Amino acid sequence: MGYSLRFSDEEAQRKLLEDIAYKRRLGKVLAKGVKHSSEKLGAQEFAVHVKGMDLPAWDPRGRLGSGLSYATAEIGASHLRGWPSTGEMPLRSALDTVEPMIRDRDKKIIADSAVVCTFFPWTLKDLSQLVTLATGKNLTVSKLEEAAGE
Repeated sequence: MGYSLRFSDEEAQRKLLEDIAYKRRLGKVLAKGVKHSSEKLGAQEFAVHVKGMDLPAWDPRGRLGSGLSYATAEIGASHLRGWPSTGEMPLRSALDTVEPMIRDRDKKIIADSAVVCTFFPWTLKDLSQLVTLATGKNLTVSKLEEAAGE
């Protein structure tokens, strides 16, 4: 590899990031994600992923419903596929976060389908109007929600 990986060695970290970006040496393996890398390196017991998707920057243990969201999202641990409506610590059941999480997932599916950024504060009415203008078809909020839930 040409360098050793030691905690807080910024130069080695930079080199490893370059190797990942250019898919060189160990970076060629790591560029394929945690699940693949852990299997290739024989370290599956250390791999943190859901359905093969690496976890985003948010640890699910710190927010009520995050673990449930990651576990039930159709693509794995995605913060873009339904997010708990609360910032509470997970000190009680997350069952009451399920309905808002489903609504959020549906809204994100609609926003993705409309090819707009999910971080912009679109309302469902905004998305309905945008899709109607783009397609020329009268797509009401309820029609979009129905399509997203299918």
